[in-house]
Amino acid sequence: MNLRPMQANHANASIAVDQRKTLNCSGTWTLSTLNEIIAQIPHIIAKTDKDVMIRGRDITLDSAGAWVLNQLQQQLAEQKKNVTLDGFSDEQMSLLTLIKTESEKISAPKPPPKPPIWLERIGKNVMFRYGLAIEFIAFFGEILVTLWNALRRPRSIQWRAFLNVIDETGFQALGIVGMLCFLIGVVLAYQAAQQLKTYGTNVYIVPLLGIAILQEFAPLITAIIIAGRTSSAFTAQIGSMQVNEEIDALRTMGLSPVNRLVLPKVFGLLISLPLLVVWADIFGLLGGIVVSNHMLKIGFYGFVEQLPKVVLVSTFINGLIKAPVFAMIISSVGCFYGFRVAGTADSVGRETTKSVVKAIFMIIIADAIFSIIQPWQTF
Repeated sequence: MNLRPMQANHANASIAVDQRKTLNCSGTWTLSTLNEIIAQIPHIIAKTDKDVMIRGRDITLDSAGAWVLNQLQQQLAEQKKNVTLDGFSDEQMSLLTLIKTESEKISAPKPPPKPPIWLERIGKNVMFRYGLAIEFIAFFGEILVTLWNALRRPRSIQWRAFLNVIDETGFQALGIVGMLCFLIGVVLAYQAAQQLKTYGTNVYIVPLLGIAILQEFAPLITAIIIAGRTSSAFTAQIGSMQVNEEIDALRTMGLSPVNRLVLPKVFGLLISLPLLVVWADIFGLLGGIVVSNHMLKIGFYGFVEQLPKVVLVSTFINGLIKAPVFAMIISSVGCFYGFRVAGTADSVGRETTKSVVKAIFMIIIADAIFSIIQPWQTF
C-alpha cells in the first residue's frame, strides 16, 4: 500500500536500520511528524533481511503513528518477511493491536448480500406494480383533464402535430393493417369452410365471418398492430426527448408536456384507429369472400347481398366502439413509458419494450371486458 504524506515535519521522528535485522524507531510519531518516515519506508524495506525486528524503546506514538507502523508491518509481511516487535510499552502495544484489528476489518472483503427470500421478492414485486399502477392512473387522469380543457379551448391544441399523428398512425398503417386483416379473413374462412362443407351448411359462412370479423377480429388485430407499431414510437419519441432534457426545458418554460406532446397523440389516434378498424373490416371480409368463392362456390355478389341480411348494424357498431378505448390505451401507455425513461439509451429500449407488452396486455383485457358486456349476435 502506498502511503501519502500527511503534513510538514515539526518534530524529530526517525527510523534506522541496524545490521539489516533491526529497525530502531525513535522520536515523536504523530500526525505532524510522519512525512519523512513515510517517504523512507520503501527504501528501509529494501535494506532488511527476511527476519526483522521493529524496536520502539524511544518512540512516542499516537493513532497516526500507530497506523504508519501497522502499514510498515503489512508491507514487510507482503515481502515474505517475519516481523517481531520489541520495546513497546503496554499502552503502545494495545494501540497497535487496535489499529491492526480495525485495519483488517476495513480491508476485509464484504460478504455478498444474501438473496432475498421468495416472500420478500413477491412483496417487492407487488409493491412495485402497485406504485406503477398508481402512477399510470394519475397520468391517465392528467390526460383526461388536459383533454377536457383542450376541448373547451380548441386553439390550445397543436393542430400540426395532430395531423402528423394521423398521417403516421393512420395513413401509413393502411398497408400492414389491410394485408394482415385480409390474411385473418382467409384463415377464418378456410377453417370454417372445412367444417361447413362436412355438414352441408355452406350458407352459414356469411354470418360467421361477418360477426367474427366485424365485432371481434378486425378491431382486436388492428389494435394489436397499432400497439406494436405506434405505442413503441410514442415511447421512443418522448424517451429521446427525456434523454436530451427537452422535457425539462418545456417545464422550465412553463409549458405542459402533456398538452404539447401527449394530447396530439391521443387526439390523432382517436381519429385514425376507428378509421383503420373500418379499413380492417373491409379487407377481412374480402379475404373471407375469396376463400368462400374458392371452396364453397359462394360468389362475390351473393356474399355481399347476404351480409346485411344476416349481420346486424349493431354488430358493426359494437366492433367500432372498441376502437376509441383501444386508442386511449395505446396512446396513454406509450406516452407514460416514454416519461419513465431514466436518461440513457438503454432505458429507452427497455421502456419501449415494456410499453408494447403492456399496451397489448391491456388491449386484450379490455377486449375480454367488451366480450362480457356486449351482446353477441347469434345466427
